Amino acid sequence: MDINQKIRSAPRDVFLHLLAFVALYAAATAFLTVAFQLVNLRFPDILEGRGYYAFDGARNALRWALASFVIVFPVYVFVARFLRKEYEAIPEKRELKVRKWLVSFTLFAVAVTLISDLVSLLSHFLEGELTARFILKIAAVAFVAGAVGAYYLWALSGRSVTRGAKIAVSGILLVLAVGVVAGFASAGSPSAERFRRVDVQRVQDLQMIQGEIINHWQRKAALPENFETLTDRIRGVTIPRDPETRVSYEYRVTGDLSFELCAVFARASEDGGNARAPKPFVYSDAYEEGESWIHPEGRACFARTIDPDLYRLPSR
Repeated sequence: MDINQKIRSAPRDVFLHLLAFVALYAAATAFLTVAFQLVNLRFPDILEGRGYYAFDGARNALRWALASFVIVFPVYVFVARFLRKEYEAIPEKRELKVRKWLVSFTLFAVAVTLISDLVSLLSHFLEGELTARFILKIAAVAFVAGAVGAYYLWALSGRSVTRGAKIAVSGILLVLAVGVVAGFASAGSPSAERFRRVDVQRVQDLQMIQGEIINHWQRKAALPENFETLTDRIRGVTIPRDPETRVSYEYRVTGDLSFELCAVFARASEDGGNARAPKPFVYSDAYEEGESWIHPEGRACFARTIDPDLYRLPSR
């Protein structure tokens, strides 16, 4: 029995190689997601949505990718170094079939990715969409695919580690580090994100209350006197309180068709795009763009006036 047969029969080698390559694919995907979301946040596209919903999606994806990369990439580095030491101690292990299959599959995937990138680049160029946003994403894919492909082509060649190879690896690690640092800077601190999410919940609560006020006016032709009037046990409607302090939101009637809703916010709105949201669903014969929910830090009030023509119920 040759050495390949002996090594191939050991599950340990198979699973170590599988772990290394699965970690590599996961880390590469996570880093690409980080790069893509950084581009999305820096160069937002109106065709992919707007408002804090779009920003939330990009930031949530960024945080998940950062968490994945920070955990998975060290696993890959550790297992790869462990395997490299085994290759140095037992050179025959470089000929393991499981290793050759996985390296060959990785190089195949890299080649397909690069070809797909070139096709996509040419297609977008012909469509007139050659923007900085698109070019940066193509560059990110080319960097990751090129780095992985170059490393495993060198691994297959069996050449010793040269000074140039060390410099190249250091450059790749530097780019990865810069990407991760930029990702954490864009994702924000956990405490700031906590405050922002609580403020988003406050805006959603006010939207829900606004919808119930409009619904009350539609059915009774008068604004409710207070929040207790809006409570409906049959429909399961309960007016929410501030998610952090549990204090009731403020409501004040300012006219026959106008009212104010107030809340205390932990942070000011990040920008106008992040602070816009659609109106609650109501029966109407027209559509109006969402009310502004831009707010400063601290107490903020939102004045609303009901348009009878817009919000009238359909005749029965």
